[in-house]
Amino acid sequence: MKKTELLNRVATFLGGRAAEEIKAIINAQYQVALQILNSRKSVLEKGAELLLEREKVEGSELKALMEKMAVEASSPALQTADS
Repeated sequence: MKKTELLNRVATFLGGRAAEEIKAIINAQYQVALQILNSRKSVLEKGAELLLEREKVEGSELKALMEKMAVEASSPALQTADS
C-alpha cells in the first residue's frame, strides 16, 4: 500500500483534526525512515551485491559488512576526501 493511499484511508476513516495529526506523524516518520535508509545506502547496496552474487548471505557476514562500512565511514582520510 502506498503512503498516500494509507493517508487517504486514515483521513476518510477518522476525518478532521485527528486525521491531520496522524498525517503529520506519518509524514515525519516517513522522512526519518528515508534518512535512515539514505544514511546506510552504501551498506544496503553492498548487501544487495552480495545477494546477487551468492543468493544467500549469513547474518554474521552482513554484520561484518556493516561493521566494516562503519569503520570506513569514520576514517579520517575518507572524511577529508568527502569534505
